[in-house]
Amino acid sequence: MSREEVQRVVIDCIKRVRSMGGYRDAEITADTVPLKDLKDFDSPNGVEVTVLLDVDLGGAFSDGVVSVFTSPDGRKALSVKQITDSVLKLQAAKKRVAV
Repeated sequence: MSREEVQRVVIDCIKRVRSMGGYRDAEITADTVPLKDLKDFDSPNGVEVTVLLDVDLGGAFSDGVVSVFTSPDGRKALSVKQITDSVLKLQAAKKRVAV
């Protein structure tokens, strides 16, 4: 998948989790930081979206990936662009391990 396609999947998964939680659609762009910019979007939502992403992307993540919404050390909330970059790196790492 291209970077743009992965980013669309990231945004779609965020919107699905928000919809399941009863929240209206919000504008989500590459610069949106979901954990800061989206009303009532919290860490558990990030875990839910991470699971959806893994399913929608065909098992893209290796075991142990809990959330792609924060930096690896858990200190910084990431933007959609940064989340997309993380997803692409995780996909590439899993492919290298599988070969």
